[in-house]
Amino acid sequence: MPSSTGPSIDAITEGGRVTQVGEGQEAEETSPAVVTFGAPTVGELLAERYELVEHINNDSAGRLVWRGVDVVLRRPVAVVLRYPGGDSATEMLQAAVAASRVIHPNLVGVYDAIDEDDRAYVVREWVDGQSLRELVAADGPLDPARATAIGNAVASALAAVHATGMVHGNLHPGTVMISDDGRVVLADARTDGADSQENDLRAVGGVLYFALTGHWPHGEAPLHGATAG
Repeated sequence: MPSSTGPSIDAITEGGRVTQVGEGQEAEETSPAVVTFGAPTVGELLAERYELVEHINNDSAGRLVWRGVDVVLRRPVAVVLRYPGGDSATEMLQAAVAASRVIHPNLVGVYDAIDEDDRAYVVREWVDGQSLRELVAADGPLDPARATAIGNAVASALAAVHATGMVHGNLHPGTVMISDDGRVVLADARTDGADSQENDLRAVGGVLYFALTGHWPHGEAPLHGATAG
């Protein structure tokens, strides 16, 4: 029976563009290979609740991103799976549990974090839209007013995270999502202890710079990364 590392939250958030809830960490040449043995299939039901509908993509950390549906609440969700589970998935699950405790309109909602040993998965809010990286790649640098609005939303989300004593630690143009209705949401926090609140704040400046110029100042970030949820 699957074991949840955190509470199953019963207040959850089809279709459209299928870029989902952030792009994970920046892609590296040494990104781990995606494990395909025992990979999930369309229609599979996870934890007797989350039905897998469509494989969206794989992120730079080797995780599989699926669009799914919560069959209890009949709402779309994003499911991010990692093979294997167990100790190797601890950081992902801990980050999800921590993120679930911070409720803010500019943060992607996290609903469940489950470890089945052979695999682990996080169930999150489904966001129809695209990352800031994709938006700038498609349309070019943003006008100052829109860039400032995005920066303000990201800063507000970080303030909520920092108020709990936590660090996001993974802020870049791929983890800033712009929904089809204009909502700005920050996704894919991590809890590996490798970052600080000060670095989060510096990254807000980097996001603003990227929105205005199309360039990431902290080492060039590719405009087309491995999209993920």
